[in-house]
Amino acid sequence: MRYLGVFLPDPLAVPDGVNGYLAGQLEISDPGCVQRYTERRTTRFEHADEIRAAYGLREFEAVEKDLREWVDARAWTTSDGPKAIFGDAVRWLRGRDVLLPGVTVLARLVAQVREEAYQRLWDTLYGMLTGEQRRLLDSLAVMSEGERFSLLERWRRGPAKASGLNMVKALDRVSQITGTGFGRLDLESAVPARRLTELARYGMTASATQIRRHPPPRRLATLLSTVVHRESKAVDDALELLDLLMATELLGKAERDSDKDKVRAHPLLARASANWPPR
Repeated sequence: MRYLGVFLPDPLAVPDGVNGYLAGQLEISDPGCVQRYTERRTTRFEHADEIRAAYGLREFEAVEKDLREWVDARAWTTSDGPKAIFGDAVRWLRGRDVLLPGVTVLARLVAQVREEAYQRLWDTLYGMLTGEQRRLLDSLAVMSEGERFSLLERWRRGPAKASGLNMVKALDRVSQITGTGFGRLDLESAVPARRLTELARYGMTASATQIRRHPPPRRLATLLSTVVHRESKAVDDALELLDLLMATELLGKAERDSDKDKVRAHPLLARASANWPPR
C-alpha cells in the first residue's frame, strides 16, 4: 500500500520474494502459510481499517472536491497537458495521505476538469466581444471572392524580403490590425496571459478552414487572441524591416557614394582605374 498508494484487491497478489522477505522479518518459517489469510473474508477489511487509522490515511472521496479545485486552478493558469497534471495530482494525493483511486477514475477527473477550464476560457473571451466584433472576427477566416488567402492568413505572413514595396505592405498590415481595436481590450485581466499565448500559438498554425470548424466560442476566442498577438508582432516586423532597409539600402548607398568620392580624390588612381583592364 505504501508503494502503490492503494490496497490490493487481492492481498495475496504480491511477488513470492516479498512474502519471503516479510516472513523472515516476522520469523515465520513457512511463508506459504500466507495462503490462509483469505480464509476469513473480513480479515483484510479489518486490517485495512487498522492501517488507515494508524497512518491517518483518508479516502479519495473525502478530498475529491479539493482535488478538482486544484486541477481546475492548474488547468486555468497553465497550458500543461493531461499527463503532467495527472502525475502532479498523484503527488498531491500522496502528500495529503490520501488513498489513490483507480487510474481511470483519476484520468477521467483530470480530463473533465481540463475540458471545463478550456470551455470557460473560450466563453470568457467570447463574452467580451460585441456583436459587431464577432462578425468582424468571423470575416477574417473567410476568403473573399477572387482571393487565394483569407485576411487572417495574410496578416499571419511576415514580409518576404526587404524592399520599399514590402515596407508599404508591412505598414498597411499594421494599420489594418490596429484598426480593428481588439488590442485595446483588456484580455489579461480576464484570463491568464499564458492561456492567451497558447490560443494565439494555435491560431498562428491552424488553417483558416480548421478554425472555422470550431464552435463559435472557441473559434472567436482563437481568432481574438491571434489578432491581439499579431498586432504587436506586426509592429515588430515593420520595425525590423525598416532597420534592414536602412542597413542595406540607405547606408549601403551612402557607403558606395563614399567610395566613389575617395576614388575621385586620388587622380592617379582614378586614371589607372579608368584604363583597367588594358586593351
